[in-house]
Amino acid sequence: MNKSRIHIWCCISILTSLFSGFLFSCANRGAGPQGGPKDVTPPVVVKSTPKNNEVNFKNKKIEIDFDEIVVLNQFLEKSTSSPTTTKAPVVKALGKKISIEYEDTLQENTTYTINFSDAIVDNNEGNPLKNYSFAFSTGNVLDTLKISGSVIDAETLNPIKGILVGIHQNLHDSAFTTLPLERITKTNEEGKFTINNVKEGTYRVFALQDIGGNYLFDLPNEKLAFSDSIFQTKITIESKFDTIMIDSLTIDTIIEKQILRYEPENIILTAFEEKHIRHDFIKGERKEPHKFTLFFSEKQDSIPKIVPLNFEWENNYIIQQNKTQDTLAYWITDSLTYATDSLKFELYYPFTDTLNNVVLKMDTIVLPVKAPKQKNNSQQESSRKKSKKKENENEKKKVEHLKITNNVKGPFDVYNDVVLSFDVPIKHYDTAKIHLERKKDTLWISIPIELKVHDASMKFSIAQEWIPEEEYRLVLDSAAFHEYYGKSTNKTKVNIKIRSLEEYANLYVILKNFTGKEILQLLNSREKVERETKATDVETAFENLNPGDYYLKIFVDENNNGIWDTGNYAEKRQAEKVYYYPSKINLRAFWDVEEELDYTKIPTLKQKPKELIKKNSK
Repeated sequence: MNKSRIHIWCCISILTSLFSGFLFSCANRGAGPQGGPKDVTPPVVVKSTPKNNEVNFKNKKIEIDFDEIVVLNQFLEKSTSSPTTTKAPVVKALGKKISIEYEDTLQENTTYTINFSDAIVDNNEGNPLKNYSFAFSTGNVLDTLKISGSVIDAETLNPIKGILVGIHQNLHDSAFTTLPLERITKTNEEGKFTINNVKEGTYRVFALQDIGGNYLFDLPNEKLAFSDSIFQTKITIESKFDTIMIDSLTIDTIIEKQILRYEPENIILTAFEEKHIRHDFIKGERKEPHKFTLFFSEKQDSIPKIVPLNFEWENNYIIQQNKTQDTLAYWITDSLTYATDSLKFELYYPFTDTLNNVVLKMDTIVLPVKAPKQKNNSQQESSRKKSKKKENENEKKKVEHLKITNNVKGPFDVYNDVVLSFDVPIKHYDTAKIHLERKKDTLWISIPIELKVHDASMKFSIAQEWIPEEEYRLVLDSAAFHEYYGKSTNKTKVNIKIRSLEEYANLYVILKNFTGKEILQLLNSREKVERETKATDVETAFENLNPGDYYLKIFVDENNNGIWDTGNYAEKRQAEKVYYYPSKINLRAFWDVEEELDYTKIPTLKQKPKELIKKNSK
């Protein structure tokens, strides 16, 4: 082959390879350009008019330029403007620019701050410019001091996100309820806050869930926090020494660094919602002929008075209260009374008037039986056929018995009482027909019992010192319990197998600073209270616990009422103190665990175990 022919074949081969590569790259589009790495860079401020922290600014309009298009993300929820003004400044995102315009007249010799938090994001990826604030002064001095700290929930010690924090230089207690907060900010996800551009002086610090939007505490359902202390702003200089090493043993240079600390810092505010008792009647309902229910806004310390207008009432009812005692169910025991189509009566109950005084109020109540929904023709025909079929079946059925339930499910805990529950009140029971027996060898030995009545004769309990690993049985003869409406219980047998002590764990908590006011709560991982007891000595025992992970919570019951109480600003009363044991407590079967605790020595923000902390999104 001559040289010219070789040259031609080489050219053809090269062209073929190039063409094939082109076709492959066109077909394999995924291998083409992918746009490069994802943009994770937040917007950058290019310039602003005026400059950030400028003094002697007299205009009302501010413009901030960025290196890319920006948008405002939840600006109203995240941002704050200080000092507070009657009309909030108008803030707009316009392409690569943010404009701020004040509608109110600016105060003289005052430092203004707009804290954007992380509300400024880029348009493409939503990358936030974090902790950005803009400040200027209308005088020749820019205030530069700071006040910082954290806001936590008083009952759970969880950090509170997004709550308003503000200061008053007016130190009177009434300032928080009558004057807007002077300078404000909002907490971040960790509940932390910093109020910037504060001038030198003494201040009170508050937190407020500002439902009214007026920067003062004036609504009863606003969550709030206040400090009992008065704070003085100042700067301290702290020296810190760093070393530059030649090698692991030889020091080359010692460098002293000056660190500015703005005080007060690390303020801890515990927020709570006040409990305002307003007595009122909400509604009444009668879903069944023999029962009606009255709903109230608050706990009823005494039973409201009922004066019947069209039925007999004396000794013809049983009252059932819920746990919070704000709902009363009346079970009517007289057949003539519950046969009445509409019950009409006068109800006398406590009521809170407009002057916040509790007075006795009377309402006339009419309670008809709640009628079922009307059915169409085809539904009525179907219902008629079913009803007839049911009548035929009922003729063949045995007597319908009173339903009874119990709390025995599998192996029974040694500390439990047997509880028998009914859907309606019990009129009569016969203890001679109720038998508790313990198995000994092959025989069943009868045991004396004490039957306790609860919940308007709808629950009964049997307490017993159970012997671990033993077998018991509860036997009810026929008609052991009778209700008011004609039914009685059938013969029933409940087998009870008591758990072994080796299946349990015991926890002993030693309070080194025991006062006698502590109430200890043992929590599970969902913060549900598994056990609760009042500390009556230095050592508190939690015995016969199921193995697993537990957490310990303590609150100081200052008024000895057995429950955690919230605070009240008018009374200058903080919520009752809450403490956590800072670690998870793991309990194993057949183990005894002892924990010592001086709960006041552990820093508040380090008490609650991290796995229990729930960041409040509101």
